[in-house]
Amino acid sequence: MKHVHAGRHIITAAILLLGVLWAFVSAAQKEKQQEKNYPNTEILKQARWLAEHQKDENLITADVRTDKYFDNTLIPGAIRMPWSLFRHNDPAENLASTFVGIQKTQEILGKHGITAKDTLVLYDSVERDGGATASYVFWVLDVLGHEK
Repeated sequence: MKHVHAGRHIITAAILLLGVLWAFVSAAQKEKQQEKNYPNTEILKQARWLAEHQKDENLITADVRTDKYFDNTLIPGAIRMPWSLFRHNDPAENLASTFVGIQKTQEILGKHGITAKDTLVLYDSVERDGGATASYVFWVLDVLGHEK
């Protein structure tokens, strides 16, 4: 009788182990499939890509969170470049949060050591604003014709 119970335990453990292995393999395949399904993989990168390329020449990682939401932590090697630098308010014209313009944007990028040949990785707090601030800076760079 003991052998029957031991056999059941071994079979149960083997099935559970196979289930765990299957879950890990499925998760890895799903991640790779998601990368393939995204049409602009040259634009959107995962944290793993940044870790692998962090020491690349001409790679600049920029934290674009506003000062209000900046928690004094940065990805190692990243610079601070709040997205609010690219907006201005003009009470006289009754305008709020308008784009500062191409010339001012080039000055801001130059002050941060960013050139046209640099690859920029922009990040913000997705939890707080869903990536909208990084998207805004991405749009600004696109307006300038920045390709990387």
